[in-house]
Amino acid sequence: MKKKTLKDAEGNDIDVEEYESFSMKDLTADPEEIIRRADLEEEDDKRLDELAIKITPLYDQAKDTERATNYWNIGKVINDFDRKLPRRDRRERWLMKSNILERLAQKIGRKGLSKRHLEEMIYFNQHWKIEEIDTKIPWSFYAELAIKSNQLHKNSMRALEKLVSNGNITDHKKLRDEIGRILRR
Repeated sequence: MKKKTLKDAEGNDIDVEEYESFSMKDLTADPEEIIRRADLEEEDDKRLDELAIKITPLYDQAKDTERATNYWNIGKVINDFDRKLPRRDRRERWLMKSNILERLAQKIGRKGLSKRHLEEMIYFNQHWKIEEIDTKIPWSFYAELAIKSNQLHKNSMRALEKLVSNGNITDHKKLRDEIGRILRR
């Protein structure tokens, strides 16, 4: 068991204990518990395989066309998957989701796909409707807004989005500066 610090959806630090599969300590554990844990691990792995099969074509397609729309759809697939997970307390659910995203990125195995990238897609799906996506705005700007979406009011996000679309904000530094200005208000 390892101690680890993770961030929750609001950016707060959470100290957690990370359980490792079948450590040396497990070899002396109750055999029924080892079998139960192995069965749960196998079940989780099958679910992640199914999720990876749904996401991989969307991710590959996003490199060629409509990146923001495809990433929104990936966020939707993950959010739908998350809603079907068993109910747990908030801390355990966030840890579970964090581990799932790390493992999912590894299963898909594409360059540039990481836990953080998947989180951006999840937040993007949660805070935008598909019809609100402006194709003139590059994904990288949406990704920055998505990460801050839990801190920004929806009207502020839409105002920033409009500034990018109109060409008033043309680089990420300006976008970050404007986000910081709004958050300091």
